[in-house]
Amino acid sequence: MRMRMRMRTRTGVRLSLVQMLSNISIAAGMLLIPKLAEELGASYLEVGLIGSCYGIALFLSSYFFGWLSDVRGRTLVLRMGLLSCAITFALVPLASSPLSLALIRFLGGFCAGMYPAALIAYAYETTRSFGRFVSMSSLGWAAGTLLAGLIGVYLGIYLVASAFFLLSLALVYRLPPSNPQLATPRFPLALLLKNKEVYVGFVLRHLGANTIWAIFPLYLISLGASTLWIGLLYFANMFTQFVLLQFLDRLRSPLLFKLGLATSCATFLLYATARTYLDVLPMQLLLALSWSTLYLGSLENLSEHNPERGSATGILNSLVGVSNAVGPFVGGVLAQWWGFSSTMYFAALLTGCALVWVLPRRL
Repeated sequence: MRMRMRMRTRTGVRLSLVQMLSNISIAAGMLLIPKLAEELGASYLEVGLIGSCYGIALFLSSYFFGWLSDVRGRTLVLRMGLLSCAITFALVPLASSPLSLALIRFLGGFCAGMYPAALIAYAYETTRSFGRFVSMSSLGWAAGTLLAGLIGVYLGIYLVASAFFLLSLALVYRLPPSNPQLATPRFPLALLLKNKEVYVGFVLRHLGANTIWAIFPLYLISLGASTLWIGLLYFANMFTQFVLLQFLDRLRSPLLFKLGLATSCATFLLYATARTYLDVLPMQLLLALSWSTLYLGSLENLSEHNPERGSATGILNSLVGVSNAVGPFVGGVLAQWWGFSSTMYFAALLTGCALVWVLPRRL
């Protein structure tokens, strides 16, 4: 019994490290894509389209590989995904035009969608503190955005991101093998209907948020922020998430989810009132609360009520992909025609609709 507990603890530590390191790579690789696209000659609309390419690919891969982790085992999918990410993220500095950057980001998005559902399902099944595991993604994003801001050179950023994916792959190879668990249908209609409250609420909020994130670094630059300050503002959000997630899993998942929607709506409205980049700092702390509660509430609800955890989480990640695909395009159009603040009002409107949909329902 004691040996089994030690093995479980070691597995939990390895999974948490993989969660942190892979998210360092994702965050570092994402932060300055709008700036790189603009330097390659992209308009705001094209910046949004490049972000959409990443999201479309994420959508295409997330559910399939989540389903595959249910029927073929978690470790196989983890190895495939992390190795593919190590290769595709190293290609970004080779982009020479907005079109080539869009193609490379499409490949990166497809690979980035391969492993998260398997990783989350494996962690829920083997770790003792799921909130602490989820918090490592925020710590990874905090470190990744800060690291990207400090490095500031595209070649260095993406080589470091690739190296962290390879380190994650090495950690995965030492995990106990995960056996196939379920004969899950390939088309997830029953899962979609069963969890529609979570999926609809989440996708509306995340779609709105992504209209902002597509142009957010450019918005901060317009408020006077340097590359370092962009990294610091993102770091403030992510590190606060890491701290909050150590404690939030004591709350019930429906309360977490609804609180996440309410605070997200408030945050997006506040963004439009900023006059300098320093005004954004307290808003980043509120954003941290909103995402921590929403994301943990979503994952806990899906994991508690669905034995097909890889598939259920894969659908959620696919919805993230849909949001990442449509949101940047909408954000680029809004910013091009009506300015940055229009994206924030649109995000608040969608999130408010999500809150109205979810609030009277039982999750």
